[in-house]
Amino acid sequence: MLNQIIKVLKNEGFEGILFRIKIRLIRKFPKYWSSLSKKFPARSKLYHKHLHYFENKNGIEFGGKSNTFDRYGLFPIYPHASNVDNCNFGNLTYWEGSLVKGKNFLYNPKKKLGYQFIAEASNLGDQVEAKAYDFVMSCHMLEHSANPVKTLFEWKRILKNDGLLLLI
Repeated sequence: MLNQIIKVLKNEGFEGILFRIKIRLIRKFPKYWSSLSKKFPARSKLYHKHLHYFENKNGIEFGGKSNTFDRYGLFPIYPHASNVDNCNFGNLTYWEGSLVKGKNFLYNPKKKLGYQFIAEASNLGDQVEAKAYDFVMSCHMLEHSANPVKTLFEWKRILKNDGLLLLI
């Protein structure tokens, strides 16, 4: 068992250990699943299969920092990405408070700060160059944009040719 723990630590870090503990708790206490799942959401089945698209890559997230992409989330990208920038529609939001444009987006305390853009997702104008990012990600934000189709075309513009769009 110790060899398994060491292998998981080497390959997935402490997060991998916590994830396996969570699975064992769920199996041992199935009737408490609903309360446990709120504290420890499951990982996406596609996560490990598609992680290589995000490892050591440069990306941008739209709609503010999401727990979905955090280390214990459904699709934890923050720990693996080289850099993540962010774009929010305004400098004052209910869920994040006051935002300031610049290199101050904290997506992972162990990594350098990403750049915080203040712009409409469908109109990044000259703030973001074409083909600037390896991936674009967004969690429950696209449906709130004024023009989702225009937004998708803008995201395509800033993605590299072999880039990936992750929408949740």
